Amino acid sequence: MSYIKTSDLSLELSTIDALEKESNLIVFGHIDYVPRPKNPRQKDIRNRLLESLYFRFNLIMPTRHPSNLLQSWMHYAKTRCNQIFLRPSYLSQASALDLGMISKVASLRQKAVRVDFTKTGKICRINEGAEFPIVTLKEEDEEHNLNMLATYLASGPNSLPQLCSLQYQLFHPFWSSISHNILNKKKVVIDPPVSTLKRSVIYYDCENITTADKLKLDSLICNEFGEMLEVTKENKSLNKNKAKGSDFDSLNQRLRSFAPGEWQIYAKSTQL
Repeated sequence: MSYIKTSDLSLELSTIDALEKESNLIVFGHIDYVPRPKNPRQKDIRNRLLESLYFRFNLIMPTRHPSNLLQSWMHYAKTRCNQIFLRPSYLSQASALDLGMISKVASLRQKAVRVDFTKTGKICRINEGAEFPIVTLKEEDEEHNLNMLATYLASGPNSLPQLCSLQYQLFHPFWSSISHNILNKKKVVIDPPVSTLKRSVIYYDCENITTADKLKLDSLICNEFGEMLEVTKENKSLNKNKAKGSDFDSLNQRLRSFAPGEWQIYAKSTQL
């Protein structure tokens, strides 16, 4: 069995040919990491590549409880900001991704940073608070902060992929239409793909990989593949809250309202 990251896929016709001929190959990683096209030819190849990945190949889709997934995003943003703020002259070196992380953290109840925005939503000033440069999220504020983050992420197209992480990955070819409808408060209903005679589709809850999940993965990929997934799980968020996001009913209800498609996908891995 061989592996290739989405970021290592080249936008050449030979890539598509190689993928179609290689039966013992796993393409893994965020779909956003597939290289961006630099010309019309590469754009066409990228579209064909995505079509093959999404509609022709076997598909393995890890899922996670939507509220726990949002909680992970929140603490990841906190961890990233604490790294950013320790850089000398962090403002002059901040990338667009860095500024996005700072904006998310600024929407939370904390005493490290506050952000002023222009009318178009761009950062115009970053105000350092009493606890700068360390962002601390208190245990007692967890439910409040998660609800605040959900509301913030639902407010714009650039932040929506984090609120709808599962849909963004699984329905990526349709994401433009999906995000447009969500932002315009329109209901989006897309049935997640299922196994057919031509290909297999496997969903599993990455927080709770069951014996049945491992058996399905082993039969599709290779022996002990499911076990390998479980032992290589990694979470880079530091000092996370003891309570899980899924413990907060207010957050579950808010996310079901904001992003019902996330629950639709998650249910595929839990048989709810």
